[in-house]
Amino acid sequence: SMRKLGRRLGVEAMSLYNHVTDKSALLDGVVAEIFAELTVPVGPVDCWDDELALLMAELRRAYLRHPNALPILGTRPPSGPEVAPMIQRALAVLAAAGVAEREAIYVLDVCGVFTLGHCLSEVGPQPFGAAEPAVTTDPAARSAAFASAPSVVAAYATIRSTFSFDDQFALGVRLLIEGLRSHTAGDRSDDPSAEGTTDHG
Repeated sequence: SMRKLGRRLGVEAMSLYNHVTDKSALLDGVVAEIFAELTVPVGPVDCWDDELALLMAELRRAYLRHPNALPILGTRPPSGPEVAPMIQRALAVLAAAGVAEREAIYVLDVCGVFTLGHCLSEVGPQPFGAAEPAVTTDPAARSAAFASAPSVVAAYATIRSTFSFDDQFALGVRLLIEGLRSHTAGDRSDDPSAEGTTDHG
């Protein structure tokens, strides 16, 4: 609440309204600050798949620097000028990949939701303030939870000692890129005007 924030800062809550119009504007400012930290490439898109992976990794780095803000990011889509460079670059990358203009925002949102969701599963606050690791992200806890399903326990046992959120994220990004490559190739094969073109991505 604004009152709690005021106490944390050592000022009256009303003083905060000299800087923001309301709590909603304050939360928008938190989102804006996070996106202002992003490093976004400039210039022509060279290799779209490498750059898409780079953009998603950069977004993840920014999110993980501010784990307590992840629930805010999940409920307040960024809309300020700070996010424009990332969106513009991502759209250029998707265009280089051959994504149809009508689908570009959908694909952009899929990449963003995957990145945020993965970060939430990694460090996000647990429901109801629970302090224990989430069963969904802890292989050991998963094994115990599925003790009555031997095949599930065996599957988690293969990664129990080597589980890595970094590896999991990298695999997810690769799968998204491969799926996108296949999808755009299908679009080109359905488009007679695309005959004779090659994919350099």
